[in-house]
Amino acid sequence: MILRAIDDGNGLVGTIGSFTIDGDREVTYWIDPARWGEGLACAALLVFLTVATIRPVLARVAEHTFGSARVLARAGYVDIGSETSHADGLGRDVVEHIYRRAH
Repeated sequence: MILRAIDDGNGLVGTIGSFTIDGDREVTYWIDPARWGEGLACAALLVFLTVATIRPVLARVAEHTFGSARVLARAGYVDIGSETSHADGLGRDVVEHIYRRAH
C-alpha cells in the first residue's frame, strides 16, 4: 500500500493511495468537497502514477460519481466494464465502473 497527502501549497486538501485487492492494483483518492472542481484530483493522480509504478493501476467509480469519472478520463483512464456491489455507506447496491489507464 502507498498513501500520500495531497497538499496545495497551503495545506492538506486530500489523500491519494494505491492498494492490492483480489490481485489487482487500484488507486483511491479523496479531495475536500470544498475544493472540488479545481483540478486537484487529476493533478495529484498524474503525479501519484509516477510514484506508484506497479501496472496496471485500476480505479473504481460508483456510477453516480460523475466528477471522479471525469478525473480518470483526464488522466488517460478508460472504462473497461462494471459490476454491482453493496455499498455499506449508502445501504444499497451500486454499479461501479472499472477503469484502466490507456497509456
